[in-house]
Amino acid sequence: MSRTKLPDKKLLLKRHEEVRPLYKQLIQETRFILEKTISEKRIKIYSIQDRIKDFDSFYNEVVFNNIIKDPFEKINDIASIRITCFWRSGFESIGKLISEQLEVIETHIKNFPSVKTTGLREYVPDHYIVKLPKKCKGPRYDKIKPLKCEIQVRFLEGEVMIG
Repeated sequence: MSRTKLPDKKLLLKRHEEVRPLYKQLIQETRFILEKTISEKRIKIYSIQDRIKDFDSFYNEVVFNNIIKDPFEKINDIASIRITCFWRSGFESIGKLISEQLEVIETHIKNFPSVKTTGLREYVPDHYIVKLPKKCKGPRYDKIKPLKCEIQVRFLEGEVMIG
């Protein structure tokens, strides 16, 4: 029985630390595009959050999926943005907006409900793997243009209390 050699954890950690600022910049640019367009189109959203996958989660995914070559290319959610809408109409508008404003590489449209512990029905998110649009040119974008960002879009159905 042969075992696949595990990736060099120290080497991946070093690379993760090197690219982290680039993914942070990618999130900032992508979020700016989304927030500006959401505001212009007057789409009401509940929240927008972002994160960069921490190293332990990244490494566990590499090992679990047996990714030997190019894990930074193969893992799509190193940078991630989650948009939660109040209503289905906003949810659908956000999906259209993403397709118009960003370069969509891949989509996973799920759109079925799950009940959360809050008692609200929250729909399983649609996932979009995106890159910055081709119109983003110049030195500000050169290093982040090849990077991918995952955008999750979900909507809540039910009463939402804002405190």
